[in-house]
Amino acid sequence: MLKKEKPLYLLLALVGIINFLSMPGELYTGDPYAWRNEARSIINHGSLNIDSGIASSRGEHGQFYTFNENNGKWYSKYGVMNGIINTIPVLVEKMMPKKLRAVLKTPELLILNWFFWGLGLIIAFLLYRITQVFSSNPAANIAYVLLTFYSTFTWNYLRTHNSESTQLLFFLLFFLFLSRVIETRSTVLRPILLCWLSLSLLVFTKISFLILIPIFSGILLWPVFSQRRDQIFWFAMRTILLPAWLIIYALWAVNVVKFGHPLLTGYHQWRPEIHGLNGSLWEGVYGFLFSEQRSIFIHFPILIFAMLGFPHFYRRYKAVSLSILLIFLVFFFTIAKLPSWRGEWCYGPRYLLFILPTLGLPCVTVLNNIFRFQANLKMITQLSLIFIICAISTFAQIQVNHLPFFFRYSVQPNNLITNEIAREYFSTRHFARINFDFIKVKSDIDRLRALDFFKAMESLSSPHVVEAYRNKVREKLANRNYYWFRK
Repeated sequence: MLKKEKPLYLLLALVGIINFLSMPGELYTGDPYAWRNEARSIINHGSLNIDSGIASSRGEHGQFYTFNENNGKWYSKYGVMNGIINTIPVLVEKMMPKKLRAVLKTPELLILNWFFWGLGLIIAFLLYRITQVFSSNPAANIAYVLLTFYSTFTWNYLRTHNSESTQLLFFLLFFLFLSRVIETRSTVLRPILLCWLSLSLLVFTKISFLILIPIFSGILLWPVFSQRRDQIFWFAMRTILLPAWLIIYALWAVNVVKFGHPLLTGYHQWRPEIHGLNGSLWEGVYGFLFSEQRSIFIHFPILIFAMLGFPHFYRRYKAVSLSILLIFLVFFFTIAKLPSWRGEWCYGPRYLLFILPTLGLPCVTVLNNIFRFQANLKMITQLSLIFIICAISTFAQIQVNHLPFFFRYSVQPNNLITNEIAREYFSTRHFARINFDFIKVKSDIDRLRALDFFKAMESLSSPHVVEAYRNKVREKLANRNYYWFRK
């Protein structure tokens, strides 16, 4: 048994080492602060409400915290699972001796880094187990996990303290059980209930995952349509209606506590217009496919090779293939219709990250062919393409990881927001290209003059504004975003 699992142990060792060395040197700001404050309330007071002083002092009204008009209290507007998960690092920090805190200087950052390091190992384990459903070649399975982790924008979100990694973890857990249910055509209650449990974790992390309930229900019902009506009815009652009702009822109960009404989701107080399906579908679809800053193919190039392997994968795993495509297309078009499809301040198409590692699974078929080590033109061509494209993408991820999480947003000059040259530079270029330009500036700040937007800034701004910007850039470039290698 131990010998059989050696490839898994090797994979976890590699992931553990790389993720340890690439731990971030700063906290990921924004939403995670709200989750950790909710976690502190759970630990310290056994409740979900946030201190009014904290809630009212951070962001605009309703941006991170929602005011419950029924009881006059503030709550994190996000899914309650985010707060529950963060009770682990918050509790560790609370139990840490004061002397040790003083020595560490940034104990919260180190604890969160170790916590998300652990989540990264779990994600690697789940993704490897999923690949084993479709491939018996350990080398291909290890290669797929490593390419997913380090040649795509997944690496960035394994480092952040945001919910993208937990969404990915819960979805992989859901898909692992789902693939087994589909492949074995099982109507046994246990694996189906494990799917529902994983789905519930997703729903309580982010409410948009409610969309999965009708999709999963349809996937369960499809194989039993040929049975008698009474059998279908009792099967649906046990495996669909009861679990779905429990999830929805529990969600309503949480919404009543946090927001005062079962149908309020927390997104109704701050810019509610950006959370509805009233955006431009074409803009979102085009952006997800072709935008340099949000394209799924640029940020997750494994999909290119997944398309090559899809015909073979589809012939062998038709039901799984259709299920993956159904889930992806529903979320793809739904999110594309949101005015906020970009994900606001973020790197890459983060709203779709949870599904992309499973959408890319046909790539395992291509890797299987390569790891047969049969030297032919097709194998050599595929290997060369994967190596070149993934090497370029890995280099891009390193550029993004090197500088602060929101570097692109922090160095965009506010006084040039309407300038066409500056807008084109900061709004259309891949974050890696922007970071690469600025990394070259670190050794000589005068190299800023080689950038077109800075030339425009010098011609349109006062010397005082230009010098202040140079100092700001110098400060942002002072430290690398690595915990162990900041200087």
